[in-house]
Amino acid sequence: MGKTILVIGTFFCLILVSTIYSYIWQKNHGVYVIGKIDRIEEDDDDQKVYVSYKFRGEVIHRDIKMSAVFSPEDTLKRYFFRIDTAQPINFHAIFTFTVPDSIKEAPYNGWDSLPKHVSPDDTVSLDTVEARSVLSDSSISVHMAGKVKYVLVDTMKFLVPDSIDIRPTNLFNGIYLVKNGSLEKHNYLITANFVFLTIYEDVGTGYRGNLFAIDRVKKSFVMDTAFGWNHLRSSAGVFVMEADGKKVFTVHKPHWIDTSGPFIVSASVDEVRGGFFKEIKSVYMPGDEVPGDTALLHFYRDALLPRSKRVFPMPI
Repeated sequence: MGKTILVIGTFFCLILVSTIYSYIWQKNHGVYVIGKIDRIEEDDDDQKVYVSYKFRGEVIHRDIKMSAVFSPEDTLKRYFFRIDTAQPINFHAIFTFTVPDSIKEAPYNGWDSLPKHVSPDDTVSLDTVEARSVLSDSSISVHMAGKVKYVLVDTMKFLVPDSIDIRPTNLFNGIYLVKNGSLEKHNYLITANFVFLTIYEDVGTGYRGNLFAIDRVKKSFVMDTAFGWNHLRSSAGVFVMEADGKKVFTVHKPHWIDTSGPFIVSASVDEVRGGFFKEIKSVYMPGDEVPGDTALLHFYRDALLPRSKRVFPMPI
């Protein structure tokens, strides 16, 4: 029995060491080269994507299965690939932006890092030039292929229905990610099961923020059961979330409960359940302005408590 445990333990230690070594090697010895999509084959609900890239004079052909929707136009583009110099067949394709026309080919040994003059402003493939500057996170973009619109997040593509107004020009940093005791602003968040992203909308009297959640497996947009929308709405454009994406804290602009009372800032706590946003709590705090930074983080944390001296349940 003791020998069996020792053998199993040794086996898992070897796997762990091998994984760590592979990660360190890739981090220290990986280089960037130029690759392309050769062809695309439909495979059930996914696609089999055949790619090729050149390293040290050799053209390497590989194929990958992706939960994405590539169009024929994508085969005309060039992308950056990060490869392992020790085993060049190991690669990571960066489909979030294309290689600019100013770069004709990669060096014989590849680049240790992306070329300095490469930036989201001149590599993200968008329909309009003026839209490129709004992408604060380089790993999200919106594309058009004929009449088909899709959003590209990291290496995942999702079709966008005509009824959903996601455009390159209205993406914004509305997700306030709780990280290391503070808040970081992003326009998208990827979790194990969903992709969250935020856009702003002009409602005539000002702007509001909309948060969308896309199921990574079903490739469908999560619905809000309370209003029948395919997104959550925030008049303040503020959605506080943890990295796991289990809860969404939606904050609104100050308003009255009734015209004779003081200003309040209201918010709701929602979870994603079975393809729907489900509100689990609606709260408020006294105030005439949307809290920022530390105050917003305290508002969020107090709202999750069963009781709080600063945050109260919204009256029914």
